Amino acid sequence: MENEKELIEETSSTIVQARKKAQRVLKNITRAESAMGDRVSELQELLAFYEGKQYELSKYKVGRPWVVRMKTPYSSVAVDIRVSSLIASDYFGELQPMNPGDEESINALRNFIAFLS
Repeated sequence: MENEKELIEETSSTIVQARKKAQRVLKNITRAESAMGDRVSELQELLAFYEGKQYELSKYKVGRPWVVRMKTPYSSVAVDIRVSSLIASDYFGELQPMNPGDEESINALRNFIAFLS
Protein backbone atom coordinates (compact mmCIF):
# COMPACT_ATOMS: atom_id res chain seq x y z
CA MET A 1 0.00 0.00 0.00
CA GLU A 2 2.78 2.42 0.92
CA ASN A 3 4.77 1.43 -2.14
CA GLU A 4 1.79 2.25 -4.30
CA LYS A 5 1.44 5.69 -2.67
CA GLU A 6 5.15 6.38 -3.15
CA LEU A 7 4.93 5.25 -6.75
CA ILE A 8 1.93 7.50 -7.35
CA GLU A 9 3.69 10.48 -5.75
CA GLU A 10 6.84 9.84 -7.78
CA THR A 11 4.87 9.54 -10.98
CA SER A 12 2.87 12.69 -10.28
CA SER A 13 6.02 14.67 -9.50
CA THR A 14 7.61 13.39 -12.72
CA ILE A 15 4.50 14.43 -14.65
CA VAL A 16 4.56 17.88 -13.05
CA GLN A 17 8.23 18.31 -13.99
CA ALA A 18 7.52 17.18 -17.56
CA ARG A 19 4.63 19.66 -17.81
CA LYS A 20 6.84 22.50 -16.58
CA LYS A 21 9.51 21.57 -19.11
CA ALA A 22 6.92 21.35 -21.90
CA GLN A 23 5.51 24.76 -20.95
CA ARG A 24 9.01 26.24 -21.02
CA VAL A 25 9.67 24.72 -24.45
CA LEU A 26 6.32 25.96 -25.80
CA LYS A 27 7.04 29.43 -24.43
CA ASN A 28 10.42 29.45 -26.20
CA ILE A 29 8.83 28.29 -29.46
CA THR A 30 6.16 30.98 -29.24
CA ARG A 31 8.78 33.64 -28.52
CA ALA A 32 10.89 32.48 -31.48
CA GLU A 33 7.91 32.47 -33.84
CA SER A 34 6.87 35.96 -32.77
CA ALA A 35 10.44 37.22 -33.22
CA MET A 36 10.61 35.74 -36.70
CA GLY A 37 7.38 37.45 -37.69
CA ASP A 38 5.94 36.79 -41.11
CA ARG A 39 9.28 35.96 -42.72
CA VAL A 40 8.28 32.46 -43.82
CA SER A 41 5.30 33.63 -45.86
CA GLU A 42 7.40 36.43 -47.37
CA LEU A 43 10.05 33.92 -48.45
CA GLN A 44 7.37 31.62 -49.87
CA GLU A 45 5.95 34.51 -51.88
CA LEU A 46 9.36 35.52 -53.22
CA LEU A 47 10.13 31.93 -54.19
CA ALA A 48 6.76 31.61 -55.93
CA PHE A 49 7.44 34.75 -57.98
CA TYR A 50 10.96 33.54 -58.78
CA GLU A 51 9.60 30.22 -60.05
CA GLY A 52 6.70 31.90 -61.88
CA LYS A 53 4.08 30.18 -59.74
CA GLN A 54 2.67 33.25 -58.01
CA TYR A 55 -0.81 32.41 -59.26
CA GLU A 56 -0.73 29.33 -57.00
CA LEU A 57 -0.50 31.48 -53.86
CA SER A 58 -3.77 31.80 -52.03
CA LYS A 59 -3.66 35.59 -51.87
CA TYR A 60 -3.27 35.85 -55.65
CA LYS A 61 -5.94 33.34 -56.57
CA VAL A 62 -8.85 34.98 -58.29
CA GLY A 63 -12.18 33.73 -59.46
CA ARG A 64 -11.85 35.58 -62.75
CA PRO A 65 -10.54 33.33 -65.52
CA TRP A 66 -9.98 36.28 -67.88
CA VAL A 67 -7.15 37.59 -65.72
CA VAL A 68 -3.80 36.94 -67.39
CA ARG A 69 -1.52 34.72 -65.36
CA MET A 70 2.17 35.16 -65.93
CA LYS A 71 3.73 31.75 -66.37
CA THR A 72 7.15 32.84 -67.57
CA PRO A 73 9.66 33.16 -64.74
CA TYR A 74 11.53 36.13 -66.19
CA SER A 75 13.88 36.51 -63.27
CA SER A 76 14.93 32.88 -63.25
CA VAL A 77 15.63 32.99 -66.99
CA ALA A 78 17.83 36.05 -66.52
CA VAL A 79 19.64 34.45 -63.58
CA ASP A 80 20.16 31.19 -65.48
CA ILE A 81 21.53 32.99 -68.54
CA ARG A 82 23.91 35.11 -66.46
CA VAL A 83 25.11 32.16 -64.39
CA SER A 84 25.65 30.00 -67.46
CA SER A 85 27.61 32.77 -69.18
CA LEU A 86 29.77 33.12 -66.09
CA ILE A 87 30.37 29.38 -65.95
CA ALA A 88 31.14 29.12 -69.66
CA SER A 89 33.51 32.09 -69.56
CA ASP A 90 33.37 32.28 -73.33
CA TYR A 91 32.86 36.03 -73.58
CA PHE A 92 35.86 38.12 -74.48
CA GLY A 93 35.59 41.87 -74.71
CA GLU A 94 37.54 44.07 -77.04
CA LEU A 95 40.62 45.67 -75.55
CA GLN A 96 41.11 49.35 -76.25
CA PRO A 97 44.17 51.39 -75.23
CA MET A 98 43.56 54.21 -72.76
CA ASN A 99 46.62 56.16 -73.96
CA PRO A 100 48.32 56.14 -77.35
CA GLY A 101 51.46 54.83 -75.65
CA ASP A 102 49.59 51.67 -74.54
CA GLU A 103 48.95 50.50 -78.09
CA GLU A 104 51.90 48.09 -78.13
CA SER A 105 51.00 46.38 -74.83
CA ILE A 106 47.32 46.14 -75.86
CA ASN A 107 48.31 44.40 -79.09
CA ALA A 108 50.42 41.95 -77.08
CA LEU A 109 47.41 41.21 -74.83
CA ARG A 110 45.15 40.74 -77.88
CA ASN A 111 47.62 38.23 -79.34
CA PHE A 112 47.79 36.40 -76.00
CA ILE A 113 43.97 36.18 -75.75
CA ALA A 114 43.75 34.97 -79.34
CA PHE A 115 46.34 32.32 -78.52
CA LEU A 116 44.24 31.13 -75.52
CA SER A 117 41.03 30.78 -77.49
